[in-house]
Amino acid sequence: MESWPSSFAVPPIQSLYDEDEGENEGVPYFQHEWEGVDENYGDEEEPEGKFYLEEIDDRFNAMDEATSSYGGNVLGRAMPDAFNQFALSGFRGRVDRAAVMPAETTPARVLEAVSGGAERPEEVEFARAVEEHLQTDVFALLERCEAICAARLEDLQHLVRSEAGITVASSLEVMRANHDFQHLKGERDTWLLLHALYKDRLLGTSAADDIIEDGKERLRVLTISQKQIKQDLKERSRAFREAKVVAGWLEQLAKLSGVPTWSNTLRSLQGDKNRRGPFHQELVSNLDPDATTRQDKKLREEDAEDEQRLLQVVWSLLRAGAKKEALEFCRQSGQNWRAASLSTALSSEPLPLTDDGTQSAYHMWQQACRAISNEVERFSKHERAIYALMCGNVDQILPVCYTWEDNVWANFKGLLHELLEVELQLRNPRSPPTVEPLGEEHLAARITQIFDQLLKSDMLPIRQAVHEPYHIIQTYLILNKEDSLLGDLATWVWPKEGTPGSPAVLIKFAAHLALFLRQVRGACPHADHLIEAYVRHLIKTKQTALVALYTAKLPAEDQVEIYANFLRDITQREERERCLELADRAGLNVNAVTKRVVELMRASPGLALEAASGLGESPLTAKSRTITPEDEVAIRAIEWLTFDPDQRIDALIHANALARKFIAADKEGALDRLLKALPRDSVGVVKRRWSVKKLAGEENVVREFACYEYLHRARTAYNEWATHGARHPKAPEGPPLASAPASTQIVYGNQMKAYAEDLRKWQLDAWNLAEAAMHALYAVLLFPNGWLQDLDTSRPLSLDAQALARSHEMEELRCKVLPEIFFMCHTVLYENKQFQDSVELADLLADEYHKFYRAFTQEQLQQFLGLVRKSALQVIDEQQDALAY
Repeated sequence: MESWPSSFAVPPIQSLYDEDEGENEGVPYFQHEWEGVDENYGDEEEPEGKFYLEEIDDRFNAMDEATSSYGGNVLGRAMPDAFNQFALSGFRGRVDRAAVMPAETTPARVLEAVSGGAERPEEVEFARAVEEHLQTDVFALLERCEAICAARLEDLQHLVRSEAGITVASSLEVMRANHDFQHLKGERDTWLLLHALYKDRLLGTSAADDIIEDGKERLRVLTISQKQIKQDLKERSRAFREAKVVAGWLEQLAKLSGVPTWSNTLRSLQGDKNRRGPFHQELVSNLDPDATTRQDKKLREEDAEDEQRLLQVVWSLLRAGAKKEALEFCRQSGQNWRAASLSTALSSEPLPLTDDGTQSAYHMWQQACRAISNEVERFSKHERAIYALMCGNVDQILPVCYTWEDNVWANFKGLLHELLEVELQLRNPRSPPTVEPLGEEHLAARITQIFDQLLKSDMLPIRQAVHEPYHIIQTYLILNKEDSLLGDLATWVWPKEGTPGSPAVLIKFAAHLALFLRQVRGACPHADHLIEAYVRHLIKTKQTALVALYTAKLPAEDQVEIYANFLRDITQREERERCLELADRAGLNVNAVTKRVVELMRASPGLALEAASGLGESPLTAKSRTITPEDEVAIRAIEWLTFDPDQRIDALIHANALARKFIAADKEGALDRLLKALPRDSVGVVKRRWSVKKLAGEENVVREFACYEYLHRARTAYNEWATHGARHPKAPEGPPLASAPASTQIVYGNQMKAYAEDLRKWQLDAWNLAEAAMHALYAVLLFPNGWLQDLDTSRPLSLDAQALARSHEMEELRCKVLPEIFFMCHTVLYENKQFQDSVELADLLADEYHKFYRAFTQEQLQQFLGLVRKSALQVIDEQQDALAY
């Protein structure tokens, strides 16, 4: 068998139908009202159905059983209008739209989904079906999928009918709707096939092969019926059952055509019999069934056309599996003889036997049907096809098969007829002993051959239709090659670079097919790739409510990465919380997801920060107050770890890591935003949890976070003091000359009094701010056990690469920050004229308990000692002992 190409971008199929043979002809509605597809699906004896003959009866109310009773032109009111090409003929059962679609589905809403908007109603309904039925009842899932597609098709049909041709814009809308319609129709048909096939594969029963091996004699009976033969075949042969399922499925999808009669010839014959011109001599003189062949004459031209249309109706009914309705239609049309000629093949009564035990009458009838089907010159193609169907003459059925579905159906009907004939021979006591039943392998090869032949069809549209995506899918399903099917689907939904992607409808179908097959068959190759493609589609179309459900169907190692990447673009806190709730309900590892999303957001390229050198910097070096978009993203990321109290320690860990980068890059504004972004009770939440469980290293995490808070307070206090110092009151200009008027002297005196009061207040505030700044700065220097130094008792027993990197970063920050704090302290004390205290900073620097000097470079030590010397000189100038002796 030729490989099925993965590309399905084929030109549109050009219609080969004549205008009166098109598949869009007006048809009465045909609807089966049975529930589900049972084991008899596709049998000749179908379940009770309802064929809507009322529409025909309304137009043919003047009909009588006898042809001679016809009068007047019935056709003028008989033929129904052309039915819209989007008619949903053949769909099993009525659709409860309220159960599967939103209550208010207007053309505008339909169009929004058609044009690729964020909301596709059927995708929401599919998600509900998966959530409700995937784990409990796969057949209920398939039924929901069928119904959802049917309801959506109905909406698209409504859109086409209401918008078609009104404006250019509406025409474009109809084109888009048509595109979606074709895909949804193919999907609906495939769900129907999948339902029928797997109901047999999972629930069907088959007797052991030893039934055949026990001997053919037990199969030989004197009184048999087609129904009993088929029942026996179904019990023995899975291939037979599936062939019947496929044929029944294709019949279910078939459409019906219009209904003709022979009114014009009848009226002409009922006219003046004395008027016999050349034209009338060419017409038949009787209207019995054999008149045209016996007299070698023809019907009136109008009735010849009506005859062909009647045959098309009968053929369409048979094509749709409506055999009882075909017989009834023949009778209502006055052609009881035709109904009788078709009844033998459609009967469930025992086949008549002759005295010698053979079904010679049956075989004679079969031979007659074959003879008629091969009479190309005397019978039309539809009449030949009708009788070819009775005898399994596939070559004469194919000329009226214009679609892929028609061709597959014709070949499967021929195969079923062949199986029936073989079974009849096996049951015939006089059949030769060489007759053997067709084995399963032979049947499987025959089915494969059917699809091989379609690739070589003489009709271009058929060869093109073979490459349509849903026909490829249906072929794989019929051949029971689901693994190959999933492989092809994977290439479609993950196209190579530079090639167009697949339609959203197909991506959705592929994912749900993979879910179904994995549920009923276990592990399936490529299933995860198909589901992931659908997840990415949902993310792209912003259907956030559905992402978690389908992400949970992926392997655990992929769930975290995919869902974390999805959460990166969620910015609103309420939506973030909702996404986490959906993830938890779907069974995702929420803790792992939130940690990963923070890691991804922190890894943004804009956050690859370089630590400032710090060499030769003045302690008054301005810190950047600018917050870049990348900084904002990284800070907001930590919010993901604040929803669950148990993750608050993780929030602190990531906040500490981010703080190290901000401090190293002198991003004081970003550090301020980071500390404010965390809930104020974060440390308290972590400490309260310690009463239940305290993990190694958690205390050091809290200590590190406190170090950054202390540093931020110290810098803030220092900046407030420095800013206040820059606002020193200015003394008024003057004093005025002694010769200045008294008024000027008074004004100057008042200004000096105001200045003195402002100066007093400024000095008081400066002293208070200096004291607050020194308190905050000393809090950093005298942090218990050392600023940014871990407690040994809280350290893990072993350090991984991440812990080693953290330790290295903290040591670098000590070397950056501690000298800065010493310079700040000296500046505050010196400017506040606390020279003695500023000199004593040298003692603190040299203290062996704290070992602050290890954080200084040689250049920084020399610079700081120079400042201390300057303070000592000020002490000497004030007649004080610089060494405090």
